[in-house]
Amino acid sequence: MSDTAEEGARVTTYLGRRLVATLPVLLLVTLTTFLLVSLLPGDVVSAIQAATEGIDVEVAESLRVQFGLDRPLLVRYLQWLTRLAAGDLGRSLLGHQPVLGAIVDRFPVTLLLTAGAVVLSLAIGIPVGLAAGLRPNSAFDRVLSALAAVGVAAPGFWLGILLVFLFAQRLQWLPSFGYRSPVEFGLGAMAAHMLLPWITLATPRTVEVVRQVRSGMAEVMAQEYVRMARAKGLPEHTVVSRHALRNVLIPVVTVTGLSAGHLLSGAVIVETVFLLPGMGTLAVEGVLTRDFPIVQGIVLVGASATILANLLADFAYGILDPRIRYD
Repeated sequence: MSDTAEEGARVTTYLGRRLVATLPVLLLVTLTTFLLVSLLPGDVVSAIQAATEGIDVEVAESLRVQFGLDRPLLVRYLQWLTRLAAGDLGRSLLGHQPVLGAIVDRFPVTLLLTAGAVVLSLAIGIPVGLAAGLRPNSAFDRVLSALAAVGVAAPGFWLGILLVFLFAQRLQWLPSFGYRSPVEFGLGAMAAHMLLPWITLATPRTVEVVRQVRSGMAEVMAQEYVRMARAKGLPEHTVVSRHALRNVLIPVVTVTGLSAGHLLSGAVIVETVFLLPGMGTLAVEGVLTRDFPIVQGIVLVGASATILANLLADFAYGILDPRIRYD
């Protein structure tokens, strides 16, 4: 068997093991979410009563029977799990639309938000971290460390409100909320509405990337093989790009993959602040109305996306460092 075929077999085996290992994780996530939502005070019928200024007790009980809320928790969870095995996420208790359809409608906005935040954090974090790592303990490095501390400490909702106040209300450069589809309104309108949400969501990730790149570059530049490259008379940019940068980017890939869950949870806050019609606002609506199928479906999709991001990070390791083997 050729080396390429052997490597392909190892990758396939590794991928299969990882996917099998994720099943118990997803099961635990769905069970925990189900219990948390079910144990919240009230239910979807209570939300309907509050919205309609009260309904008859008989009607309320009839709705609970219709929604299956009269059944034991374990029975309801097993019924949902059985439907899930058939590819059915159920229907919304309020809108009665398929949960999968509701998520598919909202998913593009969340994907655009998180992907844009990742790109922005890498585009800013890597060069800034490189500059700081190549000049450790310089004035630039000290100022950057102070700004990084502020960026980590700033809550997402506070940063979003501050950006809206400054750039939308005071300067009136950008819209304060809402979303514009690039298909209907063009890329310019979409970017204008997404810029502040991107910055808000990307700021904590950018700080993490800067820290990883800075510390990694400072460590790598002190290694023996880098000193040997310099001794050979190679230009500094060649030493950095060919001998140092690749090793520095490996922990960045780790941070990016592991931050998928944080990005999705942060997207809930950002979408709420900027009124973006994504999965985050749909999840908030589901929690407020106790619409369990919606919440459960979104959590399942979010957990799956997080696991997929970690898998992609693992494969990116092999691209950055061919010595890494999938055993």
